[in-house]
Amino acid sequence: MAVVKGNSYGHGLQQTVNAIDPYVDAFAVATVEEAVELRETGSEKPVCLLSGFFAQHQLRVLNRLDVDVVIYCDEQLMKLEQSNLPNRIGIWLKVNTGMNRLGIPVSCVPTRIRRIRSCRFVNLKGLMSHFAVADELESGFTHHQTERFLACADSYKVPLSLANSAGILRWTKSHLDWVRPGIMLYGVSPFADISAEELNLKPVMSLYSTIIAVNLLQPNEAVGYGLTWVSSGPARVGIVACGYADGYFRSSSRGGEVLIGKNRAKLIGRVSMDSFAIDITQCPEVGVGAKVQLFGKGLPVEHLAKKAGTIPYEVLTSIGTRKVDKCYL
Repeated sequence: MAVVKGNSYGHGLQQTVNAIDPYVDAFAVATVEEAVELRETGSEKPVCLLSGFFAQHQLRVLNRLDVDVVIYCDEQLMKLEQSNLPNRIGIWLKVNTGMNRLGIPVSCVPTRIRRIRSCRFVNLKGLMSHFAVADELESGFTHHQTERFLACADSYKVPLSLANSAGILRWTKSHLDWVRPGIMLYGVSPFADISAEELNLKPVMSLYSTIIAVNLLQPNEAVGYGLTWVSSGPARVGIVACGYADGYFRSSSRGGEVLIGKNRAKLIGRVSMDSFAIDITQCPEVGVGAKVQLFGKGLPVEHLAKKAGTIPYEVLTSIGTRKVDKCYL
């Protein structure tokens, strides 16, 4: 079940679905709008709405689109029971095994399953849960969640889904009937200390911009808002057409790097709304119009995320389309 929520983690939902549709068994999205957009691609694969529904009119839309729905609270279940849908609808019941975000308490699962099965237009597709710390390989909590989920689901004989990307790659007991790969689909490691290359994952997207100006600085001249970077000698500074309005984090100012050909250049000064500066003193051949790679092959998005003090998920889903090009490899 390929997870394509968040505009396919910033990669473009329609492009991603068209590319991987022949190779997956189902898709998972987070919103009704994403489910509609996915069906507009023409894919006839099963679609699962992970965040469920919040209103009767949404339920009718999902029923018309033949989208399966996750139920994780009693308010949703009550709305389902009060509905009179024209077609059968698939329901996944989400179980809270310890993350305490979304899910029915383990003790309540038997009664909720009875209620779901008593709805004449409902097809119980299975049970699912979600890991809290599957990316922390030393933690015993993932094993605890797995065992708790298996014990809860043991008597129901329905499909089970538990493994996310980290579960698929490192927690084999969690694979069960359905796995839900997310970040790994896009060539990014779900682990802080294990690189995508070590996992044989290949980045799907490279992000590029261009140099729009070159400034020649004398010693002791500064760059950008706050004048936080001061040249120690003569310097060539390239101004790159990308900023935090494009999703390139301001916090990347702290030690961020870009790739120009095979050469790395350091960010200097602060990232502003529309641009940031790089030191190209050691790249005399680089000038206005030069292509600059912000992340991708040769410069993993994990590297940028670390410099920005965040995680690759946030970087990818923050990238806009105002000035930069997304190049699909």
